[in-house]
Amino acid sequence: MRIATVHDLPSGGAKRAFRAFARELRARGDTVDVFIPSSADETFMPSQEVADGLRVFPVVAWPSDTGGQPAGSLPLRALRYVRARKSGESAQQEIASAIDAGGYDVAFIHPSRLTQAPSVLAHLHRTPSAYYCQEPLRAHYEHTSDPLNLPWRVAMEMPRVGTVAVDRRNVLAADRVL
Repeated sequence: MRIATVHDLPSGGAKRAFRAFARELRARGDTVDVFIPSSADETFMPSQEVADGLRVFPVVAWPSDTGGQPAGSLPLRALRYVRARKSGESAQQEIASAIDAGGYDVAFIHPSRLTQAPSVLAHLHRTPSAYYCQEPLRAHYEHTSDPLNLPWRVAMEMPRVGTVAVDRRNVLAADRVL
């Protein structure tokens, strides 16, 4: 099979899972091409090591994606998050178009660091999709009653509402959820 796989992952367990899937699919004789936005962490376990092909699509990074805490007031951080998500949405549309044009048998989709279920799912029109949902976007679905966390929660409430709607839309667009 010709498989297009997509992720926007930081270093960690989900990236390890992505690599294990890609490695196993290639060992079975499948062709695995990887499509990622530039916000994906490629310093840790580079995708190229387990891919037949790799395409990177530019996005505006959320400041915390570049290391350390993002600077600025809490509302400014929330606006930067929304800007990064908008840029990521545009890249996801480009990725979906490239996959649809590539004649792949299936798109195997892994999480996005900003929306969990990536928007590529909603923009694929000709390619069947399987979304590997390792876990929901817990930061947006689980609420804390920690009063020390209140300023951050208030600043993030606006993008959280939009992110939950986008995440749900994208999950529902998948042909299969694993």
